Amino acid sequence: MKRFAIAAALLCGLATSAWAEDVKIATYNVEHWNDRFDAKDMRAWARKQPKSDELTKLVDDHVHTNDKNNWAVAQVIIAMDPDIMVFEEGCNQEDLNYFGNRWLENRYATLKVFPSNTGERAQNVGMIAKPGFKVLKVMDQYYMEKDSQPKPFATAERNGEAGSENRLFARGPSFVLFESPGGKQFWVGVNHQKSKSGNSLDVTKWRDREATRVHQIIKELEKTGPADVVFGGDLNDELGMQEFEQEAGGDSLALIQGPPEDGVTLATRDLAEHNAVSFGGYFNTRYRSMIDHFFVTQSLKDKVADVKIFNAGLAPMASDHFPVLMTLKF
Repeated sequence: MKRFAIAAALLCGLATSAWAEDVKIATYNVEHWNDRFDAKDMRAWARKQPKSDELTKLVDDHVHTNDKNNWAVAQVIIAMDPDIMVFEEGCNQEDLNYFGNRWLENRYATLKVFPSNTGERAQNVGMIAKPGFKVLKVMDQYYMEKDSQPKPFATAERNGEAGSENRLFARGPSFVLFESPGGKQFWVGVNHQKSKSGNSLDVTKWRDREATRVHQIIKELEKTGPADVVFGGDLNDELGMQEFEQEAGGDSLALIQGPPEDGVTLATRDLAEHNAVSFGGYFNTRYRSMIDHFFVTQSLKDKVADVKIFNAGLAPMASDHFPVLMTLKF
């Protein structure tokens, strides 16, 4: 009887451990990622020009620069090893497919660039995920929503897309419903919030309207189910009141989180309160701050096992932002 009890306990322990599952999710702003694939355009142009050794060297040097930069980004992602990664300032779909095949060596099965209002700047938001993480649903049309307030100023983000000047979001957001290899279903969302470039009261009010709507979307998805919602990205704002925010309506991070009773948690709060840096600015020390964040809904609050800045290896030279990596323990 005693042996049977021990065996039963061991089997129970194995069954319990089989259901345990860690999921690593990262957010990464890759500076001007779209420009790191422009050597192909230069090659196409060069083919139409008279041949010369100087032109050949110019093209070869640019190809080498593209390859070196993309290799560095890939090395950061491989070393970080997230199961799911959202990205900002991203490339287009064709280039992401190429990057996933050549530089990530097909480690990621899902390679998705979402539609947005980025215009000619081509600062896309997107997502990659490892094999085994099944995409159940994609919600990527929020970028079409109209803004309640007119924009009496031109913005670089919106050049090149007719009618986008009346839209609420500068770029994203988009959300994907995943099912993990262990059968857990959860939402992952991303946005690249309106920047502080040319910051003003109007710009800050716009960023606050984005933040307010993102909170609403998170709660809508939570209510629709499943209740587990992760939202991350380059939110272009530090914790606490910044310039113009008092008059504009508040801290945009606080607006994404919403009132305490809504249960949305800023998972990166501890990093921000301890002066962590996600925007590194390479060697430029003027603007180092924590502007890349994760939020989770109430059901995930106690499942956040770890949140950290990934600044190892080539991360300081691959982009002006460091990735932020969060581990969920289901």
